Amino acid sequence: MVNFVVWLLATQEQVWSAVVEKGLFGRRYIRLGPVFLTLGGWCFQQGGALGYGLKGHAGILGKLLGAEAGREEETIRSFRDLAESHLKEAEYRDKNFFELYARSQLQGLGIDVTQLPLDKAINEQWSISQASDVMKIAIVSGAALGYHFPDTFKEYGEETYRLRPDNEWQKLRTMGVALADYQSERPLNDEVTLLAEFAVQWAEQVSQNVMENSEISVLKRLTEGTI
Repeated sequence: MVNFVVWLLATQEQVWSAVVEKGLFGRRYIRLGPVFLTLGGWCFQQGGALGYGLKGHAGILGKLLGAEAGREEETIRSFRDLAESHLKEAEYRDKNFFELYARSQLQGLGIDVTQLPLDKAINEQWSISQASDVMKIAIVSGAALGYHFPDTFKEYGEETYRLRPDNEWQKLRTMGVALADYQSERPLNDEVTLLAEFAVQWAEQVSQNVMENSEISVLKRLTEGTI
């Protein structure tokens, strides 16, 4: 059986390709900054959208996150402490995903995120395997927040993707938080719908017999916005 999280990460080549570099003898690596600012941040938000969409369906969420069979609901319930710790750590910061996820992760590695440009340590080379581990953990962390504190997750999402004045947008680009050349809105419901479509594809075509038919029906209703 292929875990949904592992499968999802493997299918999102466009997310990886923007930050993967090649060294001597073709060895692929990702610099520490993009590991957390780009990949980890994206995964945290994807996990959050999944948890948000599946609030009230702990068993389905647990299966998607690869929880031990028979303990899916118990596992998701235990994630509440993880979500609370993220919120507590970011309690007095601006309500956006950089402050909630990336700042905490980088500071945990001893990197000063208050200095611009960011600490030289973000240029450290990390292996694909290390980056993958960070991404898996980020998805679970985001799912914990989206499931247990859906309104708070939505609030953070709206603040993160609000359209900003040019000077504020340029500051985020200087920090490496914003990589695109333009601003765009990202409605949470659209993210939930897309993830539900991926989940249905995984359940029906990749890892059959993991989900009950009734659980797949829930995911399909989620793609239609009827749940």
